[in-house]
Amino acid sequence: MVNPKSQKIAKSPKKESPTQSKTLRQAQGKEEEYLEGWKRCLADFDNYKKQQSKTFEDLRTYATEDLMREIIPILDSFDLALKSVPGRGVSKEWKQGVVYIKGQLEDVLKTRGLEKIRVEGEKFNPELHEAIENVESDKESGTVLEEVQQGYKIGEKVIRPARVKVAR
Repeated sequence: MVNPKSQKIAKSPKKESPTQSKTLRQAQGKEEEYLEGWKRCLADFDNYKKQQSKTFEDLRTYATEDLMREIIPILDSFDLALKSVPGRGVSKEWKQGVVYIKGQLEDVLKTRGLEKIRVEGEKFNPELHEAIENVESDKESGTVLEEVQQGYKIGEKVIRPARVKVAR
């Protein structure tokens, strides 16, 4: 049999003094405060990264649009040059070369997002078209009859509206 006097009595943990309890509560409060501050800081940083990414994308888009506005008149010049090539004195190869160079330029601009605005046979849309003349026609009123100058857009943003003649 075990002698009850020989057994060691397990000591219960010391009770915290009021000062220790208060200090512990203050430390836990500080811990929560620091954790919340860290979470806010992390959220602010994520928002900052998103904002910077959007700002960078807007800047890139603006720069692309600006460059496109400068290059579009060059495309117009190619079109005029090809329309006004005299029948004599210009070799067929030269004309094909100019058409090829224009095509290369258009391909590069297309990879950057530039699209031609479709016009002929379409219903007049003031967001995409600029009417320069109303013409009597047997077609439905408001139908685009002829494109006078090509229009361009990047995505949904119009860089230059197409100048058109519209059925009255």
